[in-house]
Amino acid sequence: MSEKFYLADTKPIDHDDTVDKGIEECLLIGSGKSFITFAGAGSGKTYSLKKALEFLKSKYSDDFSRQGRQIAVVTFTNNAADEIVDRIEQNPIFSVSTIHSFCWAAIAGFNEDIRKWFLEKIPYDLKDLEEKQQKGRAGKAADARKRAIIRLEKKLNG
Repeated sequence: MSEKFYLADTKPIDHDDTVDKGIEECLLIGSGKSFITFAGAGSGKTYSLKKALEFLKSKYSDDFSRQGRQIAVVTFTNNAADEIVDRIEQNPIFSVSTIHSFCWAAIAGFNEDIRKWFLEKIPYDLKDLEEKQQKGRAGKAADARKRAIIRLEKKLNG
């Protein structure tokens, strides 16, 4: 009985260096360049991100610390944010958050304005839905409109 062994094809450790260098060029202040990383699970996206953040830290840490500035690192999930925080050793020049928390922080000072706008907009939305409900046929869309009308009336009335 003969046994055959197959060795997995592996890439050299530095095979992505050109990609990482390209990312670094995009990260230079004033470069006017951007990038997107799209790859499958386990392909090294987080590793490349860590390298990019290390580059930013080495290049801008002193200036940003002096100026009280931070670099925003925005992720989809809390797990991803936690992973990044661990990998960058919680460096204060990085502000790591999810898209959701980043957006909430960005609009934090406008809560009252948004609430006022929303309350002013509800009657128009309600009128539009009620008109569509009167003209529409019974079915799933009508049921969804009815639920939306109830929800808006509750918000309008407190």
